[in-house]
Amino acid sequence: MSVIWYIESFYNRMRPHSSVGWMRPAELMGEFFERFESGLEEVQLAA
Repeated sequence: MSVIWYIESFYNRMRPHSSVGWMRPAELMGEFFERFESGLEEVQLAA
């Protein structure tokens, strides 16, 4: 269980990944949600 916890809570979230431009997954998700929310605001303003 300790190994699984380490992989899921630290290694996969904190380690930069080459497949996403050497970003940390947490950074990528933060960027995704910022873009998503700004897109929602644009849609709401256009309506």
